[in-house]
Amino acid sequence: MRVRRDIEPTDDYDMAESQDDSPEAFEWTVSRILRYAREQAGYSVRDVADILKIRQSQIYAIEEGRFRDLPATVYAIGFVRSYAELLSLDGDEVVRRFKEESTGVSVKPALVFPTPVPEGRMPGGAVLMIAILLAIGSYGGWYYLSNHSTEVVEHSDFVPERFVALSEQGGGSGAPARSSGLDYEPSAANAAEGEDGPSAVYERPAGLREQAGDEPAAELEMAAIDEEQADGSAARQVDGEWPAGATPPVAPEPPPGRNFGAADGEIELRATAESWVQLNDARGALVMTRILRPGDTYVVPDGEGLRLITGNAGGLDILIDGQVAPPLGGQGTVVRDVLMDPERLLNGTAAAN
Repeated sequence: MRVRRDIEPTDDYDMAESQDDSPEAFEWTVSRILRYAREQAGYSVRDVADILKIRQSQIYAIEEGRFRDLPATVYAIGFVRSYAELLSLDGDEVVRRFKEESTGVSVKPALVFPTPVPEGRMPGGAVLMIAILLAIGSYGGWYYLSNHSTEVVEHSDFVPERFVALSEQGGGSGAPARSSGLDYEPSAANAAEGEDGPSAVYERPAGLREQAGDEPAAELEMAAIDEEQADGSAARQVDGEWPAGATPPVAPEPPPGRNFGAADGEIELRATAESWVQLNDARGALVMTRILRPGDTYVVPDGEGLRLITGNAGGLDILIDGQVAPPLGGQGTVVRDVLMDPERLLNGTAAAN
């Protein structure tokens, strides 16, 4: 080994690891060389630790050859190199010898990794059995509650005394006689006339006449209309024909429809039944969509490529300047892509299908 100054071993050097002090058996290791050089330079272990800023325990580990007690290999090599250069030794050579002697000694920090907590798992068969038992228990509880929550009322033969008295007054029929609510009794003459036939004259009591005088005028008018119909002043239709001289009733006018769309246009949509309509332009963009009720009209704005979709073709009339175009389809028929072209609408070729 090449050193920067001569280091000769002495007979009084303490060799802790060797029992034979003969020159043949003595081996100069890195630990012994560093310790011998430190003692020759007059340094103590504490002095070296203070200069190199290394703990004394690590200095002792280097000098005693306990390389496993040193930190990682990178730090141990740095300690040995600094120690050798402090003692004026060849640092590279000492490090090389240190690597050869410490071959196979890998100092690695003990890493403790957290282990996952074992999860308690229940066998699949047990889970299935528990689910089946829960289902059976739920069904049994529902069945019990549905069959025992209703109580059947038992038949009782007991009849209160007040109902017994009423049944006795009814003359055995069990039904109490109804009262007409009138505070008079018909005379014997009227009763006799009533038995003879329909010519009996019924005289309205005074109390009822007073009530009739208080009726509203509307009810009196309705009564007058009924009397006129009974007299034949208002003729009825018989077998689809009206009698001669009779004036047929005028059908009520349908409610006025709503007007939508442009203020002026050549094509007009008129609904005769409720119908959903939608109008798209040539690019497919939505122009209008709504539900037209009977009587509603929609004036189609002027433009090329407009197409109509309707959900009830039979409930929609298309007018071209007042002229009705051929129908697009029957009631409930869905028609798509009807080109809003006046000429094709009149020819009946506007519908794609």
